[in-house]
Amino acid sequence: MFCVYSVLIRGGQIIDGTAKPSYQADIAVYDDRIAAVAENIKEPAQVVIDAAGQVVAPGFIDIHSHTDETIFSTPLSDSKLMQGVTSEVIGNCGIGLFPTSKEHVADLENYAKVHGFVLGPDGITWEKFSDYADELTKLPLGPNLLPLVAHGALRIAVMGFDNRPPTDTEMATM
Repeated sequence: MFCVYSVLIRGGQIIDGTAKPSYQADIAVYDDRIAAVAENIKEPAQVVIDAAGQVVAPGFIDIHSHTDETIFSTPLSDSKLMQGVTSEVIGNCGIGLFPTSKEHVADLENYAKVHGFVLGPDGITWEKFSDYADELTKLPLGPNLLPLVAHGALRIAVMGFDNRPPTDTEMATM
């Protein structure tokens, strides 16, 4: 079957993440998927990248990121992408932007601002994760985001900044 690949990365030193030694090969991409990895791919491509002398690797995962702090002001996360980071775990250190509740949304916004978060122009307009995720789909996101439920946001959603242990009902809600 004759195929014109979307992209052909030619002659790179491949580190594939399997712990085997690196090796030199070509990588063919069709649409948005790797279609072939071989020593010398002959089929044509719309774009050919000469990767001789370069390392080609899968995207890196930043497991401790605070990109949820800047995602609304810098949705492409250019600085991370330029370092090879394609996925980021957010919601670390108990700091995050969901869940919230109508009675405590101002508390969560203040908590976020104290930690340097830049919120969208309308502030926090969601309550649960799916609403937050919907808001993110409106952005031209660069990285994949892997959100944790931040315990600070969870506690604030249920009991604000009350400095006391949660009641049994509040704990069950959390």
